[in-house]
Amino acid sequence: MRVGDKPAEGAFVFFVPVNEPADQADSRPRAQVGADGKFQLSMYGDKDGAPAGEYVVTVLWEGDGGFDKLKGQFRDASKSKLRATVKEGDNELPPFRLN
Repeated sequence: MRVGDKPAEGAFVFFVPVNEPADQADSRPRAQVGADGKFQLSMYGDKDGAPAGEYVVTVLWEGDGGFDKLKGQFRDASKSKLRATVKEGDNELPPFRLN
């Protein structure tokens, strides 16, 4: 995950199932972006991935004082234009570019 030419190190990524039931928000796959701009999703355990399916991707990248460096652009699943498809087995998604 990159913003311009720099990794979005420290950003939090959440995969929200496209047809998520309202009571399932706590079981979303999530990750924190590393220094290299990459992330590995965890759902129930450490880096255990995400179930196969279609997702809206949300991102929160907090800066000094707790403000979102991305200005809320990707925080809300109803507004984020980022999408991902997870298939059975190992997946390597193309990089997300947050400009």
